Amino acid sequence: MVPKKSSKADLENKKSLFFEIGLALSMLLVLMAFEWKSTRNIDLKDVKAPKITDFIEEIPITKPDEIKTPPSPNEVFYSDKINVIDNNLTPKQSPENIFTGEDINGLPPVISARAEEEVEEAVIIVQVMPKFGEGGLDEFRNEFVMKNLRYPEEAQENRISGCVYIEFVVEKDGSLSNFKSIRKADESLISEAIRVIKKSPKWTPGKHNGKPVRVKFTLPINFVLNEL
Repeated sequence: MVPKKSSKADLENKKSLFFEIGLALSMLLVLMAFEWKSTRNIDLKDVKAPKITDFIEEIPITKPDEIKTPPSPNEVFYSDKINVIDNNLTPKQSPENIFTGEDINGLPPVISARAEEEVEEAVIIVQVMPKFGEGGLDEFRNEFVMKNLRYPEEAQENRISGCVYIEFVVEKDGSLSNFKSIRKADESLISEAIRVIKKSPKWTPGKHNGKPVRVKFTLPINFVLNEL
């Protein structure tokens, strides 16, 4: 009698075959899935491009602070003011220190002068100021300057007037030097003022601690023409 294998034992021998078939089917399904995804059509209408404005950050605009120009330095004025001469004054009302020159073309000129003292920077305090003659500064202003001034003809003809500031130095020996105008004015008026001051005789020099010192003066001379 020939022995027969059972059907169960026969299936055990085919187990490895079934495993290989299943593995092959699995790989096939995976490949089919990738192929299907790659061939899928993409609708470009659904794709929205990002807006450029989404990436731009708004930066607030700020104006630079205004640069303020510093004010210009104030002009340095002398402490003593120069009085304006009223040409309509009567003889009784005429102020002091007024000189009237010759009448040219019917235009009587008027000149006023008043002295100002200014000590050199090297001399802080002058104990004894320079002196002109016996009357000092008043005598120089009233008796010498006012009597020797002549209103320049060219200035009268051209109706030129104004105030000139002449600076000069009384030296240690009493002589005068360093004549110059310290403010802008008509050249003919400046020349006449310097001409007269240069003619001055020697002064008694100023002293400090018993020693002669150089002292600087500023003399304003106002040239005024009477109105027609």
